Amino acid sequence: LIFFGDEKCPYCKKALNALGGNEFEHVLVSVDIPRDERADVCYLGGTPEVRGRSFGELFEGDLSIPKAAVIIKGKVTTLMDSEEIIKYASKL
Repeated sequence: LIFFGDEKCPYCKKALNALGGNEFEHVLVSVDIPRDERADVCYLGGTPEVRGRSFGELFEGDLSIPKAAVIIKGKVTTLMDSEEIIKYASKL
């Protein structure tokens, strides 16, 4: 699981705690830029890509955080917010 977020964000912390509590292997990609600057940076390529898609493309233009991408056998599944990430982690 690739987790996009900011460790200072309370929603990100909540989701990361859920992942960590299940000892689920995940990678944190820090998106620690100010919210008012995020759209410009993301669309200019300042954010990491997953399989050739930018953060904005991967998450349908929704630039809020946290987000996560699960890649299983080449299929990318996006998790769009902290509650969805926590629900996914609880099933592991």
